[in-house]
Amino acid sequence: MRYLATLLIFACMTVAAAPNAGEYIDVSGVRVYQDHEKVWLWYIDPAEPKLDLSDGPGYALDLFRYLGRSGTGDKDQYWTRGILSLKFERSRPETQLQEIKNQLQKKTGGRLSIKSLPVFNSEIQVNFADTDSNWQQTGRWQGGVLQLVLDATQSQLLWEAESSLLSLSVTESSNAQRIQKNEWVPAMITSSWTVDVPMSQKHLSAYRKNDLTAQLGMAYNAINVFCFDFLEQTTVDLYAKEVEIGFQSGDRPLLERARFDANSDYKQHIRFPLAKTQDEPLRYRVIETFNDGRRLTGPWQRKDDEYMLDITSYRILTEDNAAGIATEASEPSDDE
Repeated sequence: MRYLATLLIFACMTVAAAPNAGEYIDVSGVRVYQDHEKVWLWYIDPAEPKLDLSDGPGYALDLFRYLGRSGTGDKDQYWTRGILSLKFERSRPETQLQEIKNQLQKKTGGRLSIKSLPVFNSEIQVNFADTDSNWQQTGRWQGGVLQLVLDATQSQLLWEAESSLLSLSVTESSNAQRIQKNEWVPAMITSSWTVDVPMSQKHLSAYRKNDLTAQLGMAYNAINVFCFDFLEQTTVDLYAKEVEIGFQSGDRPLLERARFDANSDYKQHIRFPLAKTQDEPLRYRVIETFNDGRRLTGPWQRKDDEYMLDITSYRILTEDNAAGIATEASEPSDDE
């Protein structure tokens, strides 16, 4: 029972331990706080964040560009995105820590113990131009790599500038105690740092361009199919018109179908569920069904332009048309 009581007392003392927000000294540019009860216990400010230059300039900009395609409905549009990577480290020189110990030893003249401030919340912010990105986490931020996703404007701004100045702001909060009217009351210690990140095109290896259009071997495709035969009444006794269109997927063809008649819309959108290589053409054929039950199946044809397909049987005006004879024309076939 006595052993349990001792443990409880020790636990309460440990929980109650906190720095005195009003009692501190500055040593080698570092603020050190004395415990609010134990004169031999001191709390040291966390190490300031710095750019990690161990394997480069501490930053990298990856620019990703993609040229839209007709198959995805964004032909000739240039999409740009960027990822900015910033690398930071938080370490304290051994000589600085020794200097702090020596100064505190002179002040206390006896027993000495040093701990880190008990940080309970960290706020991190990266600023450049008129843009800022914010993070918040419990406990101390240990540093490491921060990655920001940039839109087209932000990406181009950093990419085209010969030099850019960014900044990192870190604010950490710690629980503490303070004397007020001869009593200890809860208080808070806030530590803040700002780190400049000077980006420069002199570090060419830190600026990397990725052309996704060139690297993208396969992509998902879609196509708009048009048929104006029923609006224009181009073919006598035409009941329905179908198109089969697709491409080779592995060891079998992937085909999608669209059907048009007098009651359907003249436009239908086909989206293929599987991706295909960008340089592989589409293949299609047209099937016509007439009122008397006849069914005519056209030859397989090649389609290189993926944006749209018009299967209308257009009339060509010739000298025969003057005599009331209609001549129909359709896309030339590519028989296999």
